[in-house]
Amino acid sequence: MDSIICPKCGERVEVSKALKHEIEDKIRTEEKLKAKEEFEKEKIKTEKILEEKLRLEFATEQKTAAQTAQNALKKQKELEEKLERTEKEAKEKEEKIRMDAFKEVSDKARLEKLEFEKKISDMQKALEVAQRKGKQGSQQLQGDVLEQDLEQRLREAFPYDVFKPVPTGIRGGDIIQEIRNKFGNV
Repeated sequence: MDSIICPKCGERVEVSKALKHEIEDKIRTEEKLKAKEEFEKEKIKTEKILEEKLRLEFATEQKTAAQTAQNALKKQKELEEKLERTEKEAKEKEEKIRMDAFKEVSDKARLEKLEFEKKISDMQKALEVAQRKGKQGSQQLQGDVLEQDLEQRLREAFPYDVFKPVPTGIRGGDIIQEIRNKFGNV
């Protein structure tokens, strides 16, 4: 059998095996090239199909967008008209509320004024009654004042003595005087 030295590994290999191996490598390379070419053809074909699909979708979306824009413009006009009507109604309601509030405040102010005038009138009557009573003076009040004056004079006259008040309503004197000398003896 014939053999040759492998240029890659440097070992002896039979010629038939070397040829078989070379042919297999060549076939594999050709198969890979064919597969690659087919893949590229399929890729291009798929890209064209996708591109056409995208164009159709884009055209459809453009038409839809145009219709949507028209509908939006119509809706916007309707909304603007509705807004104008609503604003007008709101102004009318606001004016009515303002008038009602003014009337209510006016009525309330009138009632408060009448109430205030009544209070002043009642206070003037009460003041007149109090002034009349103040001028008249009560005997009890006059007696209490005289009692306090007497107690003050006694304290000044007899500084060593102790003076105790007697509560109102008890029979007898109005002041109790405890007599003491300078040294504090009773």
